[in-house]
Amino acid sequence: MVHSSADGECADVIASRFSGPLSNISLHLAVLSRAGLIVGQRQEHDVVYRSNPQAVEDLLCYVLGIKTHWQFAPGARRHD
Repeated sequence: MVHSSADGECADVIASRFSGPLSNISLHLAVLSRAGLIVGQRQEHDVVYRSNPQAVEDLLCYVLGIKTHWQFAPGARRHD
């Protein structure tokens, strides 16, 4: 999704990259949309989805920030 075109893509185009029914992909797209990571816009009979770059960047900064502050137990192996 992050690498999709600037014009966005409809659910069936996105689903063509994955195995499984379109209904499953649509549910995942709805979750990502509610989280603000993607934005859906109705165009005629389809919803075109685009990534929300600022939200994706904010999420990455948050996750990477947690990783850098992660406290490991003594003797625990770190998997980088």
